[in-house]
Amino acid sequence: MREADGCTEPGETGALLRREGLYSSHLTVWRRELAAGQLAALAPKKRGPKGKQVDPQAEELAMVRRQLDAATARAERAELLVEIPKGSR
Repeated sequence: MREADGCTEPGETGALLRREGLYSSHLTVWRRELAAGQLAALAPKKRGPKGKQVDPQAEELAMVRRQLDAATARAERAELLVEIPKGSR
């Protein structure tokens, strides 16, 4: 687009488009997307491994399992406390 915008002589843009195998409609669409801020594909991208995709259902399941484990541990302690007085009689 920069090169096309730099064309000042008549026919220069057409020669550029032919050389690059493009159509004038490409420039029109790209200019519209640039004005709307949608040309993210041309922006520099962060390198390196992608972050983990977190599945909301898996995250919720893990939370529920932790809560269940905590409740089970509390129930087992409560049962032990109830059994101690019975055994001391």
